[in-house]
Amino acid sequence: MTERGLARYVLSCGALTVPILVWNVVCTPFLPPALASNEFSRDIPQLVTYGENTLRIVVMVLPFFMPLQVATSGQRRGLLLFAAGTVFYVLAWVPLMIAPQSGWSTSWLGFVAPAYTPIVWLTGLGLVGRRLYVPSPYRRWMYVALACGFVAFHVTHTSTVYARNYPHQAATGGEGR
Repeated sequence: MTERGLARYVLSCGALTVPILVWNVVCTPFLPPALASNEFSRDIPQLVTYGENTLRIVVMVLPFFMPLQVATSGQRRGLLLFAAGTVFYVLAWVPLMIAPQSGWSTSWLGFVAPAYTPIVWLTGLGLVGRRLYVPSPYRRWMYVALACGFVAFHVTHTSTVYARNYPHQAATGGEGR
C-alpha cells in the first residue's frame, strides 16, 4: 500500500520518534537542574551548540521522509534495535529523575547516559528507513553517520555540563560520590 500526500509523512519512520519526543517534553522537568534548565545551555562552545542543534533537526526530521516499511530482515532487525534502544534511552533517564544524587547519577556514565543511548535507537531507525519518499542517492549509512555526528556533539555538550557540575568526579575519571 502506497500512501500519497501528507498521509505518507504521518505514516513514516518519523512516527516512531513521536513517543520519544513526548517522553522528552514530559520528563525533562524532572531531571536534575543541570540537565533540565538554562544551566544545560550555559557556556557551551558555539561549534558544539550549532553542530548539535543542526544535526538534531536533521536526524529528527529526516525520518518523516522515510517510508515506514518492515519488509526485509534488515528492517526487522532495525525495528528491534529501535525498540531496544528506546527502552535503554528511557531507562537512562530514570535514575537521574528518581535518584539524582546516587553514585550512578553523579558518575559520568550515568549523567551522560541520555546523551549516548540515542545512538542505539537512531541506528535502528536508520536500518528501518531504507529510502526516502523523494528521489535521492540516499543510503541508510548516511542517516547513521548523521546520527553518530549528533550523538558525538550531544555527548560533548553533556560532558561539558557534567565537568562543570561535578568537577571532582570529572577530574578523577567520573566516579560517583
